[in-house]
Amino acid sequence: MSLSTFIPSNTLTLQSLYLSNAWVNIFRGENIYCIGRWACLGVEWMKERTRTHKKLFFTEQRIWKIVVVIANEMHGDIAACFNLNNEPPKGEPIVFIKSLSSVRGLQGSTPLAAKKDEVHHEVELVVEIGETVSLNSSPGWKCVSRVGLGLDLTRRNKQKSLKDKGLPWTLAKNFEGATVLGPMVSIRDLNERLQPPYSDLEFALTVNGEEKQRGSLGQMMFPVDTLINFLASYQTLYEGDLIFTGTPSGVGAIHCGDCFVMKWTNGLDAEYSGSL
Repeated sequence: MSLSTFIPSNTLTLQSLYLSNAWVNIFRGENIYCIGRWACLGVEWMKERTRTHKKLFFTEQRIWKIVVVIANEMHGDIAACFNLNNEPPKGEPIVFIKSLSSVRGLQGSTPLAAKKDEVHHEVELVVEIGETVSLNSSPGWKCVSRVGLGLDLTRRNKQKSLKDKGLPWTLAKNFEGATVLGPMVSIRDLNERLQPPYSDLEFALTVNGEEKQRGSLGQMMFPVDTLINFLASYQTLYEGDLIFTGTPSGVGAIHCGDCFVMKWTNGLDAEYSGSL
């Protein structure tokens, strides 16, 4: 089932945000990305003589789950940045799940539940699963439909307190506004510039004009295809699932009102501005 809507525009380039309950709609350039109970995908420019319209095709797509990978950085000890005395993961990735209610867009329209806490930024490559991945299958990059950038926000003091007690980190990682999601890029567009496993593709985060984090896919301890195959060995992955693949070194404090920019380099040329 689909719904077509026309929005008049001459040159419409939006990176604005609309939030409503569990919905997060991120408009930009020639794409629309919506995450929530259902996703709306696809944009096509329509020209009719002297008038230009932007036609949005809305396709229902379930977002089932958000999986986040811990400390997946080869260069730089993430545990030292956390000051949690964790050892880097050995043998297999360490993962946790975030809820859909933690998702927000680039602008500060969604209340941050932990705004009085010490909150740290962790910029990450996000991959979207584009088809059902059956249990124990190993599709690697072949099942990925889009890639993007996101922030995994962490209540650092709460995380340390929970870790010291040997308790799960849920309240430190999963709260309202804790998952910042930027625009997504089609894997087809990425393939026009690079080829899998996209090792040279870099991404970075600046906060209030100062670069805080920078990393590349080639620096990951567990590459993306390894992560996907590992997750599929424990559970079915569904179209629309999102995987936050781990953060580079340089994590640090970010505060309500701070401005940030997530950007691609060395393969993709795009940046996305937001505020907490």
